[in-house]
Amino acid sequence: MNVNADREATFKLQLEGFRLEDVSLKQLAEYIRLLSNLLGSPKTTHLTSVTTGSVKMPIAVSPEGRSAVLERMAMATHADGGAARAAYEALDDCLAANGGHGWIEDCLTGRKLLSLPGVTSLASPLPAFWQDDMLQGRLVAIAYRISEDDFSGRIQNATGIEFFQCSEAVAKDLAPRYLQYLRLYGKARWQRRANGEWKLREFKADRAVVLKQDSLISIREDIKKAGGFGVENPDDSFNELMDVRG
Repeated sequence: MNVNADREATFKLQLEGFRLEDVSLKQLAEYIRLLSNLLGSPKTTHLTSVTTGSVKMPIAVSPEGRSAVLERMAMATHADGGAARAAYEALDDCLAANGGHGWIEDCLTGRKLLSLPGVTSLASPLPAFWQDDMLQGRLVAIAYRISEDDFSGRIQNATGIEFFQCSEAVAKDLAPRYLQYLRLYGKARWQRRANGEWKLREFKADRAVVLKQDSLISIREDIKKAGGFGVENPDDSFNELMDVRG
């Protein structure tokens, strides 16, 4: 299958672990969507073809967009890479869930620019497991319907962006809480990576609680009104603590 194959490719995404003929059209579209999110620069980046055998996706990037795409891939390798890192992890997680792995390479030099370990990063034989759990942070997206019954969303917290699923009823409840800080309750699926790190694979939310956003000053005043911590002179609390320490 070829699309606009006359374009000159700059980079190539190669996926291993399955063949193109075994990938459904819906799954292929999901890989393309996740790849687009990872590379960014949609106006200067174009898919040129999808080849048979192992899934290979040559990508044409216009000269003015090349540096931005390279910067985006560099950011994806860092834990604090923000949206680029989140997009990278989403594509890698999708590959892992489907038993694949891959990489992005420079078509001119053949050098691998970004590895996608996918299923190879998972520890074996430890299986993924479900447990009651919670996910906390700022609601930054209620996205689109991913199945007949489920919608997707994203929560941003101190460690990055986590994706979750929810029913249509929960999605409607969350919509007016966009950009608010929430605690989601539901079921989490965890899996252990080869390096011992635990990775959240899925989270299915069934309810949410809005978190109270108090400043430190208001919290201090509430504590004082409730009797404080038993310090007779709060303004001299530092010296009293030093006396206790000795």
